[in-house]
Amino acid sequence: NQTYLSAATVNAQGIVPNNELARYNFSVRNTSSFLDDKMSLDISGMYIKVNEDNMLSQGQYFNPLVPIYLFPVSDDIERYKVFERFNPARNFNTQFWPYGDLGFQMQNPYWIINRNMFENAKDRFVLSTGLKYNINNWLNVTGRVKLDHNTSVTERKFYASTSGLFASDAGAYHKNTAITQQLYTDVLLNANKSFGSDYTLTATLGSSLLDSKYSLEGYGGNLLSVPNLFGFQNVNQTQATVTQNRFHDQIQSVFGTAQIGYRNMLFLDVTGRNDWSSALSRTTASSIFYPSVGVSGILSDLLDLRSSTVSFVKVRGTYSEVGNAPERFVSIATYPIIGGFPTTTSYMPATGLRPERTKSYEVGLNLRFLRNIINFDVSAYQSRTYNQLFNPVLAPSTGFSSFYVNAGEVMNKGIEASLGANLKFGKLDWNSTVTFGMNRNRIEKLLSNYTDPTTGQTVTVDSLSVGGTGSYMMALVKGGSMGDIYVNTLAVDEHGYINVGLVTQTVQADANRYVKAGNSNPRYNIGFRNGFAYKNFNLDFLINARLGGEVVSVTQAIMDRFGVSETSAAARDAGGVVINNEKIPAQPYYAVTGGGVAGVGSMYVYSASNLRLAEASLSYTFPSKLFNNKIKGITVGVNGRNLFLLTKAPFDPETAASTGTYYQGIDYFIQPSLRSFGFSTKIQF
Repeated sequence: NQTYLSAATVNAQGIVPNNELARYNFSVRNTSSFLDDKMSLDISGMYIKVNEDNMLSQGQYFNPLVPIYLFPVSDDIERYKVFERFNPARNFNTQFWPYGDLGFQMQNPYWIINRNMFENAKDRFVLSTGLKYNINNWLNVTGRVKLDHNTSVTERKFYASTSGLFASDAGAYHKNTAITQQLYTDVLLNANKSFGSDYTLTATLGSSLLDSKYSLEGYGGNLLSVPNLFGFQNVNQTQATVTQNRFHDQIQSVFGTAQIGYRNMLFLDVTGRNDWSSALSRTTASSIFYPSVGVSGILSDLLDLRSSTVSFVKVRGTYSEVGNAPERFVSIATYPIIGGFPTTTSYMPATGLRPERTKSYEVGLNLRFLRNIINFDVSAYQSRTYNQLFNPVLAPSTGFSSFYVNAGEVMNKGIEASLGANLKFGKLDWNSTVTFGMNRNRIEKLLSNYTDPTTGQTVTVDSLSVGGTGSYMMALVKGGSMGDIYVNTLAVDEHGYINVGLVTQTVQADANRYVKAGNSNPRYNIGFRNGFAYKNFNLDFLINARLGGEVVSVTQAIMDRFGVSETSAAARDAGGVVINNEKIPAQPYYAVTGGGVAGVGSMYVYSASNLRLAEASLSYTFPSKLFNNKIKGITVGVNGRNLFLLTKAPFDPETAASTGTYYQGIDYFIQPSLRSFGFSTKIQF
């Protein structure tokens, strides 16, 4: 019988004032055995509490970077650190920002971080138990249950004189409570048996249940006559926003895995799984089955290839399928309550949907040479994803605005390789590894000549916009790739010369023409990791290189438009911008090209290639003899991350603007990447 207790805490502050994180973890675990160790019980519990204050916003709203980046160079930002001043007309302090919103809902940056408050409080409980019974020395049955319950409370407090887009003159208050609960349980029959000295079998048969519940309740809006009193009683009920949403998902599964081994040299792996998902209710596909099969062999043993040069040779190959259920509710008509009255959904219920499928192949080779001093590993893969979910538009005469249909096919392939060496020069140990990765994808088709069986309407989709603004567009195009970025261009005449107005002396955007700027994904990823150990010193570092890909900076465009960038300053000093071998004034030029979301995206495309010192650490271990062998050793060290970056882009190309698939490679006032340093101490007893 053993019991474990642990506690941990993290308290962190961001680089922006009032951006804070507090996290507390408490866990307990007990393991015990019964019936002469044939039965074992494992029970654990964990509680996590997280408080987040003013997590940084990306993009245009509630982002202090917007007014900082666009602040006039002729003014002094120090004047605005006192972000609020007494307002005699209102008899309390209000925001001090004489510039107004300037078309971007701009506010005093210090007001944003002190008076536009975002507070998150999370409480999470995780309880789990497992019971295992050994039927004999090669067969056992296991049952497990895990409950994960999370409550998240989000509050937004906007003080009086916040931008009118977000609050009334008295301010605004919003509060949401989201509760997520997952119950997972499974029963497993596990076997691990040898048949003579040649064959082994490792197998599992099981069944599982995943039950997920979610509820969201929110209320909020503009405040009434009492400024800055944040509570439901002071919210204007006639304009309040009421949010209530919930769902209940369930997946029931049966599965099995088996590995047959021959002399520990040749292995056959087979898996199969069948899921019954609630999202598939009322569709023609009642369940999802996805199998896999893999073969691996240690050729150095099978073919007796081992020598002083060749230490190890292994080959492997796998085929696998995975499935993904469609979105919940798309197969049935729902009736959301709007304004106190039930309404019908705008999409036609889709009962003929099938699960999204991905079929993958992978082969690999692992080699070791010179008694394992040199090792090489390479794998190549290819996958095909089809039956993706599309939502094309229907004719108004059908009574619906859109419908859901399975379509689309994406091919994906790539190579991953690594080459490593473990070298020793006297008392110096050197471990070095080079990694290489390459991935390509192609959209084979979207939706081609699909005829809806209910309406008889035929639909073809060869391109689909998935986000963007006037200056750039993220689009899926047949024959293109996921991650392609399209941008608008300057208007040109029939000879290819840029149009320049005779009177305005400036250029104009071609609003109807988009060209492919490139793809946000890199062509190649390369890593170079090294570790050196000399006596009690250890030095490690990692260099990463991302080669290829393109990104677009809307931030740079807007800064050019406001005349606060190095580029616009250089143009003013040069007397204008050269177009068609003639100079035109800088200000009207950047008013068009640097119009930000409505500018000319082709002027702000940059290479995403970059080279960085991603990690570095240096440590020293004090030997145990210094402590009379009462302590095995003490190791102290320093470390750093993201220490050096070399790129031509005006921002870090690897900084993600969003967690979504389709909004990568776009800089729209995203937060800068950070360089971090640390110090560590490790004591061994």
